[in-house]
Amino acid sequence: MPIEGIGMFDWNKLDELVERGYQHAIETLLPIRDTLPHI
Repeated sequence: MPIEGIGMFDWNKLDELVERGYQHAIETLLPIRDTLPHI
């Protein structure tokens, strides 16, 4: 998971957490992008 090393209440790292989540989503979704339903 992309949240290793960030504490639950470490509000000062919120920007880093969002960036990690975005990068994780991109890495996960790009390979299957063409198989996802088009809405």
